[in-house]
Amino acid sequence: MDSNSSINPLYFEQQSQIGIKDYICCFCHLVPNPETAIEDENCGQLFCDICIKIWKSKNNACPVCNLKLSMKKLKNTNIMKYNNILNLVIICQEENCKWEGKIKDYYAHLNNFHKKSISNTSTKFELYKYYQASIHIHPLKYLDIKMDNGWYCDAKNLIGGCVSGLNEYNISKNFKRFRCMQCDYDLCEKCMIKFYDNKWIIKGNTSNNRYLYLFKKTYYSTVHEHPLVFLDKSFENGWECDGKDLTGKCLSGITGFNQTHGIPRFRCEKCDFDLCENCMNFHRKKNFYELNKSYKVKCHNHPMIYIGVNYSNGWVCRGKDLEEKCLSGITNFHQTDGFERFRCDKCNFDLCINCMDFYLINE
Repeated sequence: MDSNSSINPLYFEQQSQIGIKDYICCFCHLVPNPETAIEDENCGQLFCDICIKIWKSKNNACPVCNLKLSMKKLKNTNIMKYNNILNLVIICQEENCKWEGKIKDYYAHLNNFHKKSISNTSTKFELYKYYQASIHIHPLKYLDIKMDNGWYCDAKNLIGGCVSGLNEYNISKNFKRFRCMQCDYDLCEKCMIKFYDNKWIIKGNTSNNRYLYLFKKTYYSTVHEHPLVFLDKSFENGWECDGKDLTGKCLSGITGFNQTHGIPRFRCEKCDFDLCENCMNFHRKKNFYELNKSYKVKCHNHPMIYIGVNYSNGWVCRGKDLEEKCLSGITNFHQTDGFERFRCDKCNFDLCINCMDFYLINE
């Protein structure tokens, strides 16, 4: 296990959450490995070793007290704080692992039981799959190396900047890109590795983005008469999935209240009706299109021809120019590889599958 590995504060047990803010690195908002943690002797601020090295390469003043940095390893300067961190109780951050213990034993546990699975993080990323970073609310699509310079890494806005130094446009050629198709947000590979949260990997997602739902947008299901609004992951337990009352039961296994913490929620405010993401995926109302057949839409004068999944980035969904914007989050060219495409050749006008579903005229 990398000795610089940091810990998400959410994984500490309840008692250890008390006063946890005193142990958090101000750059990445994670708890540093105490063996490599750095403390500023002036103000006592704690940093991850790698975070402060990146910062110091550009600025020699402490980001907290603004005095000249006076850095020493935590265990050499503040043995009390060092011991406090060592004795915090944590549950293992690795998926499906039930280990719980003190931090002083945690890194040995990772080395003994999870070394193989985390030895090379970059190999986990699969082209056109979606991955969650701890610094962004939506999943990011892995687009591999792009020969286009028109993006920068949005980690540049964090203290310490982008790990790869992609802090401006026109220097990103040949860098691997992870993109949020909803927010015009990008991360380079090194920043994705640093902030990667594999507990939230979007499993089983297809490359055409059809089930990447947009926050506070409405979607229709085959099991409810009104549209459901996507409310993102819900961190309150005061709702249940109404899929439990359907023939196939809830596809997430929800049978009542107090089981929905952290599960994406779709809600009809009119009826107090909710579906979890798995039930929404299964019961979502979809239109089925025939290849090369034309379809009329509300947003364009000519019919649209369905040309299937398109593996070219040389088109853009014109839903981006409409009032609702593109319902797949497309904002420009070079974002449509793997999307289903509908085209009007007369006008050079294209729509993605989600916009087509929305604007289709059912005759």
